[in-house]
Amino acid sequence: MGNFNWQTEEDSDVWEEQEAPPAPPSKRRRWVIWLLMIGFVALSIGSIYLIYRQINQRVAEAVKTTESAVLTSHELVIDAAMLTDRELFTNLLSGRDLNWTSAQLRLLQSHMLFNRPHMGLQTVNMRGQRPQISLSPDLTQAIITRTVTYEQLDGGGEVELAQVAVYRQGEDRWLLSPLVSPESEWGFRDSFEGRFISASFPVPDAELALQVARDLDRTVGAVCSGFFDVTCPIELHYNIDFTTDPGSLIDITLAAQEPLSQSPEPAAFNNFSFPTPTLIGLPIDENGYNALYRGYARVLAQDLMRESLQTYWAAFPELQPYSLSQHLQTLDIGLTIPVTDTTKPLTALLAQDLIALCMTDEGIDLARYEPATDRLTSILSERVF
Repeated sequence: MGNFNWQTEEDSDVWEEQEAPPAPPSKRRRWVIWLLMIGFVALSIGSIYLIYRQINQRVAEAVKTTESAVLTSHELVIDAAMLTDRELFTNLLSGRDLNWTSAQLRLLQSHMLFNRPHMGLQTVNMRGQRPQISLSPDLTQAIITRTVTYEQLDGGGEVELAQVAVYRQGEDRWLLSPLVSPESEWGFRDSFEGRFISASFPVPDAELALQVARDLDRTVGAVCSGFFDVTCPIELHYNIDFTTDPGSLIDITLAAQEPLSQSPEPAAFNNFSFPTPTLIGLPIDENGYNALYRGYARVLAQDLMRESLQTYWAAFPELQPYSLSQHLQTLDIGLTIPVTDTTKPLTALLAQDLIALCMTDEGIDLARYEPATDRLTSILSERVF
């Protein structure tokens, strides 16, 4: 028989040692870990806040420095306008668009950078209020909006308009620049279709230009239906383009000052290029809007009535401007500059009979005034209607 080495589990000298479970961390250790984590988070937040604050301070300083530089250029532009200083003004102009630059120089020489002769407005105070400056995110473009106070030369009191100017960063100074740029909304257009008028205008001026276009449409209707010596073509229609070209300020001024100087061929369709409201100045209140609207309406109404008045009063050409003036006053869009002490004649009238033009609701008449007897006698055989 073989030998067996019989062993039971109890006889085995080898025992498997069981690992004891890890002891849970003490409460004190857990609190240390939490405090370290909270401290780390607080330190991180504090560091981020300090960095953020430093960045904000640097941005604020950069904005403040930029605004100061922009305002300096703007104040120099005002100085150039007041002194008609062509050399100073040229150094402050952007050379991006030569046509725009040329138009700005023409405005300077014509004293129309801020004055608005076609509206009968003369600047009173260009520095009465501090301007608002809006900077682009990259601090390379600025828009200045400044309220300018005007005097109405017809005695209508003061009017305020907000003048808007765009400046872009040049090599060593900020330069007055065109409204239109590749990154602006001025290149986008909106439109209006009325009974007598079709209008196109830049999107930034859409709300105001739309109101003006609607009022002009009503004005054309009033002209065509309100006067005995004005006849409108059946297919009358005006196409008005509200443009950002500063040269349009000169064009509308010339048109307003010479209402009967041209004799265009009869046409049923007429094109006008008017300065967009921002070029003229944005109204602050109702008085400002009325001045803005009347400036447009006067030129449009003069053009509309010109041919009719020249035809109707062909035998009495001297009556044409008087009839036109009367009609404009009736429409509340006339502009009459009162006679002042500086414009009164230096000598008194002679003691002689005078021929007077009388315009009443009943028509137009010529009368003789005799100073000696203080009598006014009609000299026309019949009243002209």
